[in-house]
Amino acid sequence: MKNFHPLLILTFITSIIATSCNNNTVPSIADDVTGTYIGSMNVASPSYQNTSYVVTVTSVSSTRVRITPQDSHASAWEQDVMKPSSTSITCVVCTTNQLSFDLSHSPNTIAYNYSNSAEQFSGAKQ
Repeated sequence: MKNFHPLLILTFITSIIATSCNNNTVPSIADDVTGTYIGSMNVASPSYQNTSYVVTVTSVSSTRVRITPQDSHASAWEQDVMKPSSTSITCVVCTTNQLSFDLSHSPNTIAYNYSNSAEQFSGAKQ
């Protein structure tokens, strides 16, 4: 009986630790911005402008999004994102592509410059 109590206590502690470890889910940054955005698209070459352009943002992973323009006037692309504050999401390494989401507006807004401003889009989530 003396050995039973320590074994029971050890089993109890092990079950608590195992249960608490399973609840460590990381929230998806990408899920905060997925959806359809409508706004203004400007393409440098060939010259194209549209003030009612549709861009779809989908989640590739918890920290990566895919930007898909509505047609062939603009390019689809992927970007790693981070959340530096509670009201913004931006690209991790902004080199030729600039991307930002403003979560302080309702609805959320997006702005990006793709390929050194060859394509520029700004719009609001629908």
